[in-house]
Amino acid sequence: MQLAWYRKYRPQTFTEVVGQEHIKTTLRNQIKAGSFGHAYLFSGPKGTGKTSMARILARSVNCLVSVGGEPCGKCAMCQAFDNGQMLDLIEIDAASNTGVENIRDLIDKIALAPSLAKFKVYVIDEAHQLSKSAFNALLKTLEEPPAHAIFILATTEPHKFPATIISRCQRFDFRHLNMADIVVWLKTVANKETIQLDEAAAELIAGESGGSMRDALSLLEQASSMSPNITKDQLVSWLGFVDWNSVYQLMEMVLAGKSQEAVSRVNQIYQDGYDLNRLAVAWIALVRQILAVKLGNQSMLGISADQIQQLDKFTDRLSLDQIAWLMEELMLTAKEIKTAVVMQLPLELFIVQAVRRIASATVKDQNNDILPPVEPTSVSDNSTKTPIETTAEDWPEVVRMVRQTHPTLSAVLGRTQAVMVGNKLRLVCSSSFHKDTIEQAANQQVIRGALERLGKTCTMECIVDAKSANPGSVAVEEVLQVFGQV
Repeated sequence: MQLAWYRKYRPQTFTEVVGQEHIKTTLRNQIKAGSFGHAYLFSGPKGTGKTSMARILARSVNCLVSVGGEPCGKCAMCQAFDNGQMLDLIEIDAASNTGVENIRDLIDKIALAPSLAKFKVYVIDEAHQLSKSAFNALLKTLEEPPAHAIFILATTEPHKFPATIISRCQRFDFRHLNMADIVVWLKTVANKETIQLDEAAAELIAGESGGSMRDALSLLEQASSMSPNITKDQLVSWLGFVDWNSVYQLMEMVLAGKSQEAVSRVNQIYQDGYDLNRLAVAWIALVRQILAVKLGNQSMLGISADQIQQLDKFTDRLSLDQIAWLMEELMLTAKEIKTAVVMQLPLELFIVQAVRRIASATVKDQNNDILPPVEPTSVSDNSTKTPIETTAEDWPEVVRMVRQTHPTLSAVLGRTQAVMVGNKLRLVCSSSFHKDTIEQAANQQVIRGALERLGKTCTMECIVDAKSANPGSVAVEEVLQVFGQV
């Protein structure tokens, strides 16, 4: 059985580590000066080099002829590391060794001198999973360790550490890897494995990895088992990736008001076997790129010049408020896909809402435009009616809050007009069906709960007015028009 590529190509020196320059420089300087610490905390996202850096640090402090803070790779100590014979490197998986007894066993043995090397190095991975009592047992040893012991705690969740532990460690925060750096390393590995990997395919893998080199190499290895020549189109077909251009085209359809085309495209993507949650996540990433270009922060996301040019079309059309709305609704949609009975429905509803809210809107101020509020429709009543202050602001927020837990009810509420008549909140419905739905006791309780969270308490009543349809929301009739009668 061969080694997985992320292990086969694990870096052996600081220079070989991709990214994390701020950490590599500091550690090299400490080793050159002989001023390295006795306890380190390596925190950061998965697959960004925490464990690899810990092992390189262990090699470097024990290397017999370290040059410039780097392990030489030739001395007896380096050879022992390479051959898996270094008894003085003790690696512990805290996920399966969480108890205080495991830490006490470690502490009992720590006083023993190293077997071969100058320093015993303890690497505790996923250290945040240690129990409270285990942390307490470790605390005294971290404060006053033997001169021959070095601790390196690696974690993806540093906020779970007691402050007393953190204060006794030198903390280094690892960052997500830059997409361009991942692409370079993927092509290097592909060359070593005699695989043809085109630039677009490497970029797609890097984008799907989420800044994790380990995930990127795993995806490359998986793709390589299918063919020694890897292209972007093949990746999309083999691994179910949703490429950038597909999401870009969906965004174009939405802004052009082409609901039916966009919905048909989503269904085609689903029928082709792609993961719709991945599609939603890719769409979120695209909107984030639009926001970055709008704000002039595109370098932060590693967007190519060609992509920036294409995204300019969207930034000219969308205001900051609209981009924020798209981002928020897509994040809710991504959550709903996971539990939806009909997988496509959350995305289909999002498309209809986006077309209604954005495609027909006129952007007046590219930086500060706020969509015009919907004025309440006048209804037949002799009472003095004052549009409630929440009609344009709070009522849409109520609808949004309800949508998180009751999407069907929120679709109905989106078709109502809110008017304050005396001390009553009057909901003006466009059909008796909507009125009956809102008046159900369970739905009334949901609406009141949303109002109370906004600091509002009032009596509600519903009436029917066929002319009251809210143009800023999605009508049931529109949904049927786009999706067809069920």
